[in-house]
Amino acid sequence: KSARGGCTNMRTIRSLAVPDSTVISLAVTDICGTQPSACDGTLQGGVLYLASLGLTGTVPPELGLLTDLETIYLGENHNLSGTLPPQLGKLSKLTGIDIDDNKISGTIPLALGELVNLESLSLDNAKLSGTVPPELGKLSSLDSLLLYNNALSGSLPSSVSGLGLTRCRLGGTNRYLCPLPTLRRACGVDSDYPPLCSNGPHPPSPPPPLPPPPSPSTP
Repeated sequence: KSARGGCTNMRTIRSLAVPDSTVISLAVTDICGTQPSACDGTLQGGVLYLASLGLTGTVPPELGLLTDLETIYLGENHNLSGTLPPQLGKLSKLTGIDIDDNKISGTIPLALGELVNLESLSLDNAKLSGTVPPELGKLSSLDSLLLYNNALSGSLPSSVSGLGLTRCRLGGTNRYLCPLPTLRRACGVDSDYPPLCSNGPHPPSPPPPLPPPPSPSTP
């Protein structure tokens, strides 16, 4: 998918894997039932690639056993649902998470803030709610943050403004509280429509129009 679509492309995904990694493609609808090694910790390779396979069900917490994973790619599985398991925060080697274009709901796990090597986080075009956790501000290696078109709200944490982002989309259907922290130009604040925040200080209303002049009296 192109950068405009907000999804890390295949070239980028492959570049995130170690040279001798195997790209694993699982054409299944039930990950654990069809491919037990994805859930028992024995799956080999640095990249778990399940793009556009029509997956249903949920993201299994057992993926937290795959401690050698560097990239998880589940993009464009439109019927994937459930919530994001906090066990993903155990995968300390992760440099890329792409879980976009789906029906996943719930909140962004605080545990993702423990992934100190993470460079790309794409969770856009889903049904995530709640707030953006300030723990994401600990991701000092993060270069790309895509969260747009969810149902996120609340205050946007100031810790996000300290990240060295070169790709960043936070708006769309999300509605944060005003005022916003200072964000990098990469976050597209000036180009977002509707605006990122929906309440808080607003410009004063224009004064009411002057009444029309009286009609001239008739002789």
